[in-house]
Amino acid sequence: MKEETRKVRHAGEVVDEVSVPVYETVDELVNAETEERVLAMFNKQNAVRIMGNVRAQHTPSRMGKGKMWDLAFNMLSPEEAASFAGNVEGLREFLESDEIAERVKKSLEEGGDQ
Repeated sequence: MKEETRKVRHAGEVVDEVSVPVYETVDELVNAETEERVLAMFNKQNAVRIMGNVRAQHTPSRMGKGKMWDLAFNMLSPEEAASFAGNVEGLREFLESDEIAERVKKSLEEGGDQ
């Protein structure tokens, strides 16, 4: 077994540090905890993992604003892109619009660039 130091965050701020045991074998884990606790912890985490996998199938692809803007900008027609020449703020508003969000979503659903 080894120990790792982890930062404890609250409201975005580090409020403390804790030492966390990291077991390197199942035998170490079973010797440190009761069998019932090991099974309960595993079963709980296994359920979280399985539900998370299903939840992910129903969650839109997550990407950063920069990546989304790149994808959205590349989807603009030449006419649309030309219409924003010299109007960066207008382009930014358009790239953040519901219309573009729908285009990006549709493209991603159809297997577009992620």
